[in-house]
Amino acid sequence: MTNISSLKNLGPTSAEWLRQVGIHTEEDLRNVGVIQAYKMVEAAGYKPTLNLLWAMVGTLEGIGWDEIPEGMKAQLKKELLS
Repeated sequence: MTNISSLKNLGPTSAEWLRQVGIHTEEDLRNVGVIQAYKMVEAAGYKPTLNLLWAMVGTLEGIGWDEIPEGMKAQLKKELLS
């Protein structure tokens, strides 16, 4: 199991927020899903930006957060708001 703090794209603050909501490993993040994980962080009282969403997606896709295609970003924003 890969610890959340050692994953690409996630800085110390993002990793701590995820740990605080019960996401400790890459497997946890995959199981919860990035949209739900973002909502959990938000519900815990933190103030995430879309950069957290991009970081989590990039982590699971094995790419840099800045490599996520615009179409995918648009779809993720739509899912986040629904």
